[in-house]
Amino acid sequence: MDTKKLVVGQNVYMVSGPMGCEGKVVKVSPEGVEVQTVDRPYLLLFDSNGNGSHPDQGTFECGPWYIDEMPYEERKALNEEQQQEHQNHPFLTWWKRATYEERLAVVKKYYAHLNPNLGGHMVPAKKVARTNDISSFFSWTMLAIEPFIAWWSKATYTL
Repeated sequence: MDTKKLVVGQNVYMVSGPMGCEGKVVKVSPEGVEVQTVDRPYLLLFDSNGNGSHPDQGTFECGPWYIDEMPYEERKALNEEQQQEHQNHPFLTWWKRATYEERLAVVKKYYAHLNPNLGGHMVPAKKVARTNDISSFFSWTMLAIEPFIAWWSKATYTL
């Protein structure tokens, strides 16, 4: 990303691994740009190539933010399409219709196993199982990956 092509007031997407963040360019200079995040009150600094200038400005898991090469409107449309696909995922449909006991069995079996690096920072299994709609949980996909799908395909359920 050549930041010299950006202008003050332009919307951009920033990326750190699988994480994304929206922002607005607030300053452009030969050294790079400053971007104000939309959903958090952060001012992020980027070099002239669109890479985060400070390692502590990013995500813990994936490092510094960088400015997405894809034009903002195109990325926004793609994100909305992917969000709709997530909402229609068969696992989420099953989750919404499952009983608390069925959900709890899945959460206890796979939740900590699939993301052990979260350790004590995880939401308790009982709280996750009580949640009727987990589509906004960042980690719901961890419950829907291959080990669960293998179990789910053999389980008796109705949609």
